[in-house]
Amino acid sequence: MDRDQQTTLPASDDAIAPVETAEYQFRVFRRGEERRAFRLEPVFWDLREQAAAAKGLKLRGRWYSLIDQEPDAKNLASSLRTAGAKWASERNAALKDSAGTQNGLVLFHACPSPGIVIGEDRRIVAFNIAMQSFIASRRPHALRSDMVDARFAFELPVGQIIKFLVEAPGKFMECGFRITLGGEALTGRCRVCLYRDGSPGTRQLGAFIVT
Repeated sequence: MDRDQQTTLPASDDAIAPVETAEYQFRVFRRGEERRAFRLEPVFWDLREQAAAAKGLKLRGRWYSLIDQEPDAKNLASSLRTAGAKWASERNAALKDSAGTQNGLVLFHACPSPGIVIGEDRRIVAFNIAMQSFIASRRPHALRSDMVDARFAFELPVGQIIKFLVEAPGKFMECGFRITLGGEALTGRCRVCLYRDGSPGTRQLGAFIVT
């Protein structure tokens, strides 16, 4: 039997720690007549508690949901360690991505050139103050709220632009654009870059008007 795992235990309350050392913490979990006990390093208990809290669950509920996913696992303790490490890695990546996106958004709004962020579904995600000024200079009665109904289109298919930029990291391309606002249309040239490079369906393009 794996030294990290026991399955026959005396009755116990949920998630207690009858034995604790500097290297391991021993906890017991109970669900109905089922009882399980695991001995893990404190760092893995901390990770699992954070993961459970992030999903609005108690540690026991999160623990058993993981156990149920691998009912035939020979070493559940190892599986639980792996799940904790995976959660920490994914959370770190998400935080890093969030920080990068936030920094990029600050730079986008600080840019003096009229700019707009377009999602892969061709919806407007954001536009900067310079873009609002650009619209106002050509349509004096336009309001910021009017941008909600604006339509922005490139002269090339969005999928084609994204494909080029994904295959040429660090590059940008120039193409024509058309902004439709109400019954009026504005056209010109813009430089397009990959603003957010994620999985298909989450990518975003940043377009900055040059003429």
